[in-house]
Amino acid sequence: EQQQPLAQQQTTSPTPPLPSPVSPTKPADVSAVSAVIAAGQNVLPTDAVLVPPSADGPVVAPITAYSWRESKLPHFLSGAFELPLYQNSTLSRDTDEFWNYLVDELLLSRVNAVMLHGRGCYVKDAPQGRVQDAADSRYYRGSGELCPRYLARFRDAVIRADARHIIKVGMFDPMDHYQGDIEKAFGYKPLTFDFGNPEHYEFFFDHNVKILFDIFPRDMWYLDSRGRPIISTWTLQPGRFSNGEGNISTMLKWIKLRFQQEYGVEPAIVIQGAWLKRDSTLRTTPDLVEGVHNWFSPTKGFLHTQTEFNSKKWGVIGPGYRKVSGNTFHEENKPGCGAMCREVPRRNGQTLIDGFEANKDSELILLEGWTNMGENNGYYRSENPAWSYPCQYINLVRKYADPTPETIRFQAEGADRFYDTTPENLGRSYADRALDVGALNDGSGWYVGWVEPGEWIEYQDVTLGCGTYRFTARIATWNEGHSLRLALPRLGSVGLPNTNNAFELVHLGETTLGTGNYNLKVIFETKGVNLDWFFLKKVNGKC
Repeated sequence: EQQQPLAQQQTTSPTPPLPSPVSPTKPADVSAVSAVIAAGQNVLPTDAVLVPPSADGPVVAPITAYSWRESKLPHFLSGAFELPLYQNSTLSRDTDEFWNYLVDELLLSRVNAVMLHGRGCYVKDAPQGRVQDAADSRYYRGSGELCPRYLARFRDAVIRADARHIIKVGMFDPMDHYQGDIEKAFGYKPLTFDFGNPEHYEFFFDHNVKILFDIFPRDMWYLDSRGRPIISTWTLQPGRFSNGEGNISTMLKWIKLRFQQEYGVEPAIVIQGAWLKRDSTLRTTPDLVEGVHNWFSPTKGFLHTQTEFNSKKWGVIGPGYRKVSGNTFHEENKPGCGAMCREVPRRNGQTLIDGFEANKDSELILLEGWTNMGENNGYYRSENPAWSYPCQYINLVRKYADPTPETIRFQAEGADRFYDTTPENLGRSYADRALDVGALNDGSGWYVGWVEPGEWIEYQDVTLGCGTYRFTARIATWNEGHSLRLALPRLGSVGLPNTNNAFELVHLGETTLGTGNYNLKVIFETKGVNLDWFFLKKVNGKC
């Protein structure tokens, strides 16, 4: 085997080497794992099938926007923002790559629900199917460029990833923008959003809620323990809303009735605490409001809250924060900007960990801003110095969302560390680092190729529960004599068949692991191998 000793291995990348990960627990000792079943066996039908995350514990639900677009990218290149790992040219919702990145990250995080951000569409009805040139179409215009019609591309990316049984969606609507939206939709601008005006809350449903839920098949909705989809809201900012007392409850009753008429089920509604202050009848109307959260205040230096309502607790968490008030693209949004930008440092993940620990007994935990680059508040893969390694925040979310995962699919191109013998990305795809990545012909993602003996990829700090695990890889080769191995003790070299350059599944072995954190490394022992992903499946919980 032509592999350097670990101490000598380096990642040949245009960016400085990443520091060693500092995680809440040390990597597990894998030197004493049990004997393994030899590699080379047939792949079983369930070996590479994702199963839903655990339903035990809080429902972890990231609020996920999709406002990245090419026109805004220059603002984010000022050095004041935490850029994702991916190629800048693909950081736009007008590319399939953006949606593929997002779906892969959410699958890797093993979250229970995805609260998709909807701010409404100015135009109520649109032609069936995807409208071409969406960025220039009036059907896709809405406040904050978050008209939910864009989410048809998210739905399609989930289907491409064969994950519609895993990713389940709810809706988050901040409602802070409806005055301007009503003007664009109805031709007049009200002084406030008037809870006593049925036309106003019809906009809430017809231009936003219905558009979003119509996009997704029922089997892609997240349903609570009573079989209800979830809609969550933000605060009611002073001066933007009026006539709330007695009328907010009327609006919510109307929305639940409309939802019932359209879909045959009522939604569970989770509101922000300011709603209770605007309408006292919300506390006295049974089953109208399911939960209440109180967001958080970066000005006060913390990024998590927990609120008790209906004998349950409801949480909100952020991983870090940095934004000058009222100005997303301010050049002073740089690390160290302090009170001026309401900075709350990530502290190498500890800010997020503190939030999860404070919400261990919550019913629902909303995660602010999965893609929130504008407030330096995201969870995506990044090589920014605020990340110890690219998947750090994805891993932390998974540790609390699904502490002992039964299945994980690790996309080769998204690895945290790698050893590559060439200084450039020979495939010119995915990220501007030295790992050689090409695009799959069907548009569903990427693969690692152009490998040389001794090159490797590694996912760091993967928390696993005690049990026996089977490992599978999706590979392509074009002749005989190739091999790779997963670097866990007593998992040996796996000879690979000639697949005629078509991707096929191969069994990498089975082993028992103790509870702990693992660095999962795939070593290429020969050239001539393309790797799409490798897969972990827990077959029992016995050690």
